[in-house]
Amino acid sequence: LIEEMKNKRLWIILFLTFSLCACGINHTNKKMYEMSVGETFEIYYSGNSYSQYCLVNKKSLKKVQELGRKIVKSARKNCDGCSHVGAFVFMAKEVGIDTILLNKISPTQNCEDDYAGGTKEMYFVNVK
Repeated sequence: LIEEMKNKRLWIILFLTFSLCACGINHTNKKMYEMSVGETFEIYYSGNSYSQYCLVNKKSLKKVQELGRKIVKSARKNCDGCSHVGAFVFMAKEVGIDTILLNKISPTQNCEDDYAGGTKEMYFVNVK
């Protein structure tokens, strides 16, 4: 019985340790990013099968470059409409200030054409 209680305690301690570590992950964005040339940074978003984020002004970015996107935290399996956390990954490529415009749209909308109707987010990047 004592050995069984020790095993339960160990599992509880391990569970709490991993739970607390997962809670420490912070997926928040800043309105202004201060970067050096060559550094990469991520802008996070929450999406699902009914809404997605798009980069409105990709063609006009001069000081930063979009490297791609990645899923940071997947949605639950077999759960249509459940949210995931994704990230746009950027690299600072030359000194100056750039503005990143994101738009939350439905899968049937076009990013640039429907910019006025979506949920807009704006981020500033100062590359030093």
